[in-house]
Amino acid sequence: FVHVDFRLVDKEQSGRVSLTIKVQDTGIGIDKSEFDRIFEAFSQAQDIKIKNFGGTGLGLTISKRLVELMGGQIDVESIKGQGSCFTVVFPSIAVESQVAHEPELLEPKEKLIFKPATIVIGEDVESNLQLVKAYLEPHPFTIYSAADGQTTVDLVKKHKPDLLLLDLQLPVLDGKDILKMFREDPEYKDLSIVVLTAATPYEKGSTWEQYANAIIRKPLRGRELFRELRKFLDFRMEKLEEPAEIASGWQPIIQSKMSVIREVLSEVEVQLHGGMDLDKIEGYARRIYEIAQEERHTMLEATALSIFEAIEDFNTVRIKNLFDEIKNKFL
Repeated sequence: FVHVDFRLVDKEQSGRVSLTIKVQDTGIGIDKSEFDRIFEAFSQAQDIKIKNFGGTGLGLTISKRLVELMGGQIDVESIKGQGSCFTVVFPSIAVESQVAHEPELLEPKEKLIFKPATIVIGEDVESNLQLVKAYLEPHPFTIYSAADGQTTVDLVKKHKPDLLLLDLQLPVLDGKDILKMFREDPEYKDLSIVVLTAATPYEKGSTWEQYANAIIRKPLRGRELFRELRKFLDFRMEKLEEPAEIASGWQPIIQSKMSVIREVLSEVEVQLHGGMDLDKIEGYARRIYEIAQEERHTMLEATALSIFEAIEDFNTVRIKNLFDEIKNKFL
């Protein structure tokens, strides 16, 4: 796993904080003798095989220089065979006394309604998979998912989906190989395939791109996902009638659900004022999202999805603003 932890500590002098960021993994680990070397340009730990893990050997060099340019420092702790923990500390950051609030979410005027369709998702990162599913679940889709390439292929052949959402870097069978295989198979050459990738724009023109119907670059955003889905799946737009009793769209929620929301917001408050655990924050957002679905609460659902996006972007300010939006509407 990879765990990211943020901690803010107020300094005695007004308007400054200390920020600590920890990135911990359960990877192959690094020998202590390599600690200094891994921050050198074009260097990797001696027993790392590039063909297995990739990389240019520049990532940590660039990270170290950026951190130092911003007045911080980066350190590493690691146990070989168990994993590593990189810690970045910015000891004195100037901050505004008040956070500028983003414009309030606008109520949608039209609702996107898809016809029933079957979708297969090939994605090995659980958090990415859950985000995609959270976007798709409100719609009449039958969804099958796989965490490796071979199972993805098996699901496509078994269920004959209308659309394949495909991550490129899958274990067992690579997404690029899956693309090529389906395009060369007469039975599947017309299958709509939307690639989900963190590949940067300079990689455009890669051979795999000719096989994809569309490409969505991570971090995934709902607007981009549905813009592409509309190209391949049947849908219609339905005008929403504005509720007469509440023009804002933030309709009340039954008391039993309100108690759950209050409990969630209380737990979120602890996270926002301590070390922010994004895994826990995502869990809280999912509970609110589930309530929104049960109550058919459009605005609450949209806000929960926006929190998922902010988590993917590590945008802690936006996360706080969105939870404040919910708090202000219901408490």
